[in-house]
Amino acid sequence: MVWLRTWYDFTMPLMASNIRITPNANRILMDLAKRLDQPKAQVIERALRQLEDRLFWTEVQKAFSTGESPEMEAERELWDSTAGDGLAGERW
Repeated sequence: MVWLRTWYDFTMPLMASNIRITPNANRILMDLAKRLDQPKAQVIERALRQLEDRLFWTEVQKAFSTGESPEMEAERELWDSTAGDGLAGERW
């Protein structure tokens, strides 16, 4: 018996896992795989990475929009006091 390896064998380590998806999700997945000319597993991985990235940046944006915690404000003020040369009324 001769074993032939495809490009897919070299690009993705395989780990078998079964999940149930709706018929609509399966239709979308098959359509995307065909349009991207990629295996369904790679389409799923790409989508998961994009979702993870979007959630990360949403959390970062939320953290910055809520303002500083009292601990961070105290530390910022400490560092701000080291930037000047001691002249009164100097703003940085």
